Amino acid sequence: MLKKVFTALLLGCLVMGIVLPQMVLAVEEVPDSCIIRRDPEISGCPKSGEDCPYTNELCGLCCLISTIYYVTDWLFTILIALVVIFVLWGGFELLTSAGAEDKYKAGRNRIIYAAIGLAIALLSRAVPAIVKYMIAPGS
Repeated sequence: MLKKVFTALLLGCLVMGIVLPQMVLAVEEVPDSCIIRRDPEISGCPKSGEDCPYTNELCGLCCLISTIYYVTDWLFTILIALVVIFVLWGGFELLTSAGAEDKYKAGRNRIIYAAIGLAIALLSRAVPAIVKYMIAPGS
């Protein structure tokens, strides 16, 4: 079983290694600007919703920070939804355990894992600030 899973993963990686570069190269035009989705709060960067032309020397940095903010916002939303689902699932298992030790432990573990997921979700909100601190000049 493990051999089949490993073979499928290896084959998937090989296919993605061949297909993804071809998809990237299939883009007809290289864009000359990016749209700032969230204000990166760096002096010289456009505000949210504006285009950032690549002629601006800070544009690459502005687009990178904006994209990191955008991705971590989505990640935070997804992780919070999963935390709520796992807490409800674990609570349901605790309530319906009826004294069965294994069901009680499974429910308790789900709630503990949900708490760990909540900590990771909260840390995902700090990633853009850490990246901005490390690479942004004077922000």
